[in-house]
Amino acid sequence: MTKKEKKDKKFLETELQKAIARSNTVSQLYEKLYEDNATGKVSDEWFMQLSHKYETERLELKAKIKTLRQKLSECGQREQERENF
Repeated sequence: MTKKEKKDKKFLETELQKAIARSNTVSQLYEKLYEDNATGKVSDEWFMQLSHKYETERLELKAKIKTLRQKLSECGQREQERENF
């Protein structure tokens, strides 16, 4: 593996971990927001705005995580092909 490929793989792994962590955080924030709305701490209007924001971010993160996993898989396949060669 070249230095650039190793650097790229490390970057992808770091980005994947960040995206997964943020996705988990967004899920927790959404749950908290839902609970706050149910107990009356947050108005329905505010709940709708924030829940839309969190849902949009969650979907974007889901797509990003999928893409990063595919790229890492491709890196692994290229690495395996080189070893087999």
